[in-house]
Amino acid sequence: MTIKHLEKLSNNYIELLEKGNDFNVFIKVGNSTEIKEFKAHSVILKCRSSYFQNKLENIIKDVDSIIKIDLKLHISIQQFELIIKYIYGGFISLENLDAQFIFDLILVADEFFLEELIESLETYLIESKAHWLRTHFSHVYKTCFQNIKLKELQKWCNSILVKYPSIIFDSEDFNSLNESALISLIKRDDLQMEEIKIWNYVIKWGISQNPNFHSDPEDWPYENFMTLKDTLKNCLPHIRYFQMFGKDVADYVLPYSQILDIKLWKDLNKSILSSDHKVTSIILPPRIISKSELPPRSNEPFSTVINEEHAAEIASWIDKNATAYDVRNPRRIISKSELPPRSNEPFSTVINEEHAAEIASWIDKNFTAYNVRNNPYEYKLLLRGSRDGFTRESFWKLCNMKANTVTVINVKGNDNIERIFGGYNPVEWDGSKRNYVSSKSSFIFSLKNDKIKNSILSRVKRSIGAIYMDTRYGVYFGNAELAMFPGNNGQNYGCRTYRDYGYYEKYIGINSLGSGQNYFVNEYEVFQIHKKSK
Repeated sequence: MTIKHLEKLSNNYIELLEKGNDFNVFIKVGNSTEIKEFKAHSVILKCRSSYFQNKLENIIKDVDSIIKIDLKLHISIQQFELIIKYIYGGFISLENLDAQFIFDLILVADEFFLEELIESLETYLIESKAHWLRTHFSHVYKTCFQNIKLKELQKWCNSILVKYPSIIFDSEDFNSLNESALISLIKRDDLQMEEIKIWNYVIKWGISQNPNFHSDPEDWPYENFMTLKDTLKNCLPHIRYFQMFGKDVADYVLPYSQILDIKLWKDLNKSILSSDHKVTSIILPPRIISKSELPPRSNEPFSTVINEEHAAEIASWIDKNATAYDVRNPRRIISKSELPPRSNEPFSTVINEEHAAEIASWIDKNFTAYNVRNNPYEYKLLLRGSRDGFTRESFWKLCNMKANTVTVINVKGNDNIERIFGGYNPVEWDGSKRNYVSSKSSFIFSLKNDKIKNSILSRVKRSIGAIYMDTRYGVYFGNAELAMFPGNNGQNYGCRTYRDYGYYEKYIGINSLGSGQNYFVNEYEVFQIHKKSK
């Protein structure tokens, strides 16, 4: 058992400070109009503050063995009174202190390297004074990124800026933005901005750091590009180059291509021109772009005990009717024998039995397709978008740690044609990995339908990058060669196909000039398959 009397200990130290018994340090605070001297004890100051530890080691005592410290920092007497009491007693009372004073007090605490106090004051402002922080956002943002220790306020600011990046990117202060602040934004996966716009802003910022540059890069000598490359050396690695469309690369990246590594520039061009090109440069995952949308309607039944027919029957008893109410029309009374029969839900609303047999033949690597009668696999439904939600959260809730899954997706592209995409993953979906998982048997596909004459099978050819596991996304094959919710939850842009970067044999999506396509998801399902019992 441990007995603690920390409050009593704290009060004793505060009493020692106030009385000044056995002091050996004089601390002078204030300006010419108002000065106050504090009596303190070097052993406590050095133990509690690395600022005073360094200060006291370099000051010579006077003849009375008293150390005198003249604080020339921009610290008021009121601020230092709170700081010195915290050093002695370990607490600060924030009652009757306004938000501006507390924010300034954080900067003072930083001068004395009081990291625990800094974090506590940051948390208090975020939780209790958020309105003041928002109304003084520009000042707070600029100040906290001038100080690397204000981590919590930096996170708070960025949590707003990733949703509304125009606040800073379109502001007059953008060109004077600290490099660390810019990097902290562009490295975020959830920055709500198109990649080509991020590139343009980074270029704008880099040029502004070199005021002698002309705005038109066509007039630049080679040395200018090398200077810009050095200026942006810490920013360029955070750009998602392979998420840009070919036209944007030609219009906006090409003029500054000399600042990119030669291998990256070649990979980027070849991946746009040829779907068969094998990219060796680092490919960052797509940003998670959220779309403002109404939450999906809930399909949860009104009761887990009774159905609507039961409810209608109970209602008829309440009203003492001889016959039951009709579920479809409460005003019409019908007999029980007239109630509609229960409908048998089809095994899938995306694919038919012929599709299921074709997929089964691909799993077993048969040269000829199974037919409906000899399909050896059963399809167990794990998830249906219209029932369980079009979100990555529902996918990981229902499919995590499930192996041997077939995903089928009914989509509509910009050509207004419905297609059925899908993929087979023999390994377990594991949201804890956040990494690529190897598979030698996975494949993605496009199935034939009324509009699409032939199915496309695309088997994995680089097993090491077959499946990407990450709860920030849903189903994810290769480098988003087929991906669900790569940028947002919901049906809009809920599915994406990318041209082959070497992980799968063929591109299954719409042919276009760009490197990838987004689709509206009409419906999608995930099945777990297993051999039928004989």
